[in-house]
This record gives sequence, structure tokens and C-alpha cells, in this order.
Amino acid sequence: LSGWLKSTAASLEGHVKDYTKLAAQELRENTKLAAQAAQEIADGVQKGLVKPTIQYTEERIDFVFIERALGLELDLSKGAIVRGVKPGGQGERLEVHVQDRLP
Repeated sequence: LSGWLKSTAASLEGHVKDYTKLAAQELRENTKLAAQAAQEIADGVQKGLVKPTIQYTEERIDFVFIERALGLELDLSKGAIVRGVKPGGQGERLEVHVQDRLP
């Protein structure tokens, strides 16, 4: 069993190293592409060809709350925007953040 365990651990270590290399390579490529895009936008802004714009993406995450206090302070006048997350509450446990919008 110890031989099998050592072999499996070595195999897993190899997979982790391979995955780490691939992830680092992908990160470098994405960083390079982002830098190129930023430079193109900056060049366009300097020439007056492009108006700077900021685009926000929205991510949807579904949560299931159990029957007890949520531990959230909500601004219901703006469509259930989280104003505060109380320490130790369900909101903190589920990683709800200030400015998140609850549907």
C-alpha cells in the first residue's frame, strides 16, 4: 500500500505542477492581452477617437438562506442593495458583500 500511495502522491504532484504551469501561462497571456487593449484605448483617447467608457459586468450567484437572521442591512428603496453585512451572520458565511443587489 505504501508503494501505491507514494506513486499516487508523485503522480498528483506532477499534475499539480503541470496545472500550475498552464495556469501561469494563461495568466501571462491574459495580462498581455489586457495591457494591449488598455494601450489601444489610451492611444485612441489621446487622439480623440475614443471616448473612455467603463463597462460593469453583473454576476448572478444563488444563495439558500436558512431560517434565522440573515445578518444583512438592506436598502430596500433601491431594490434590496446590501448596505452592511454583520459578522457571524448568514450573509458573511455566504460571502454576500456590501453593494450586492438581492433579487
